[in-house]
Amino acid sequence: FVLIIDSKTALGGAREGLDVCIRVLIPTLFPFFFLSSWLSGKISGISLPGSMIISKLFGIPAGTESLLLCGLLGGSPVGAVTVDEAVNQSRVSPAEGKRLLCICNQCGPAFIFGMSAVLFDRPMAGWILMLLQIVSALITAHLLPGTAGVDYRRKAIPSPRNPMDQALRSTANVCGWVILFKTLVVFIQRWVLWLIPVSGQCAIAGFLEMSNGCLLLPEVPSVELRFLMCAAFLNFGGLCVTMQTFSLVKHTDKRLYIPGKLVQCAVSGTLCLVLWGKAYFWIPLIFTVALCL
Repeated sequence: FVLIIDSKTALGGAREGLDVCIRVLIPTLFPFFFLSSWLSGKISGISLPGSMIISKLFGIPAGTESLLLCGLLGGSPVGAVTVDEAVNQSRVSPAEGKRLLCICNQCGPAFIFGMSAVLFDRPMAGWILMLLQIVSALITAHLLPGTAGVDYRRKAIPSPRNPMDQALRSTANVCGWVILFKTLVVFIQRWVLWLIPVSGQCAIAGFLEMSNGCLLLPEVPSVELRFLMCAAFLNFGGLCVTMQTFSLVKHTDKRLYIPGKLVQCAVSGTLCLVLWGKAYFWIPLIFTVALCL
């Protein structure tokens, strides 16, 4: 009914979503989907320099470092797709895949440097946000259950099947969710968000779809709050990324994903406030969430 009575808003939101897909998502995600599907099967299981250190540092099985690399470089949901493919091909166990899904599905540098870093005057903002995400993922990996049972023995991993087909399907799936959520956010902005303060508007928009939240960040007056919210968006990923992940992941247990991302979001907030000497609130909160898990 709302789509009918306010069709102009719906069409405008869908066009904006389609524009994001054509200008940003397809050029950045499709090559990473293809390369990560092909590359993860080629280099996983090969003894790479420092691989054992990386696996123990992040609490992941040996031979899965390429999954982490694909997630950090390719961004969401490339990491989730590569992990799910590894579980489907029995390269990692279902229990290991459950944890890897939280650790390896991160925001990529293309989004961090292309959309988030430009919101701040400091030239090092992008690198700080990237480092903050990596450290938050590292800490979260050891807060999640199952770390004690990680197998650090080297595994033989076969090459994945038909990376082109996987890349096309995954890219189309992501674009569909982005268009849908862009339309939803435009409706909420038109009918609801204007009633609340700008910081609340930004938080709600970022919770739904992080690119919309980032676009509203320049209107937040406090630089510290703006950076904290940006870090939270990047580490949680937004509901849109969650739906993309859930729709693409078919063979991996997803029950730990949302709690894991909320913990990572809290960890990133704690690290931000530690840097500013204001961690008296977030530190007890993150340990409470970790204990609940």
